[in-house]
Amino acid sequence: MRPVSLQDVAALLRAPARRPSSGELRRRADLAALRLVARYAHCTVADIAASIYPSGTYATQSAQRLVKRLIEREPALLVVRRNALGGRSLVLSRPGAAFLEMHGTLCHHGMDLASVAGPTYRHHAITSRYCQMQELTGATAWTEQAIGQGLAPLSQRQVLKLCGKLPDAIVEERRTDGSAGRFIRAIETESARKGTPFLAKGLNIAKRASDGASLYGFTLTGVTFVYDAEQDHGARIKRVAKSIWDEQQRRAYAPHVALASVSTRLPLAFGEWQVRPLKI
Repeated sequence: MRPVSLQDVAALLRAPARRPSSGELRRRADLAALRLVARYAHCTVADIAASIYPSGTYATQSAQRLVKRLIEREPALLVVRRNALGGRSLVLSRPGAAFLEMHGTLCHHGMDLASVAGPTYRHHAITSRYCQMQELTGATAWTEQAIGQGLAPLSQRQVLKLCGKLPDAIVEERRTDGSAGRFIRAIETESARKGTPFLAKGLNIAKRASDGASLYGFTLTGVTFVYDAEQDHGARIKRVAKSIWDEQQRRAYAPHVALASVSTRLPLAFGEWQVRPLKI
């Protein structure tokens, strides 16, 4: 038996860690939800459930109670808006934006957003949900809107210079292999059929990643195409890649391309994500 050390005595005398009260946990969850809405401009209850309570048995019910608190506060911090698919989306109110700024988060309210009820809603929603799922793995994501508002570590012009085009989002990947530097992956969401020139621009990001594109300490690792599984944009992306790349280019560029598909149902509930490399 080893002798008792001063560290052992100090550990016994140290006050036990205080468990946060239920009220404190609610306040933390409220603040996290407000920051989520601020980052993604508009969210659904399902988005909040998936991001704030990812392993909760009653995640949806917890998110509904949280949203109810923030809507019914005086003044309300969140506002409900009818989205383009007939569902309910949540945007940050002016008092909500002011509340977040008091807590160290610069943001803009969503009272003037047209995208909630506009034709790009589905595109935005799929992009946002993919980014939110990436953040649960330890990554950090910024949508095109967040980049435009100056919330990302790179400006719009810098992202354009790094990627060759402005993607729908960027994700700063979490590396566990000890690699030095910071690593950015571009996200391209396909919600409608695009011609070959448009897809070729997205695939060109993989070429830039293969060539070692970097800017201000950020290295480009590739591009992930995100889409609804029922539309199977992956098959068309594969055909376009085969048509514009020769055999040597395919071997060099394809490892920098990933395909992420998800099944959805109206008014936009998400199933499981399937992510796979591009094989050609």
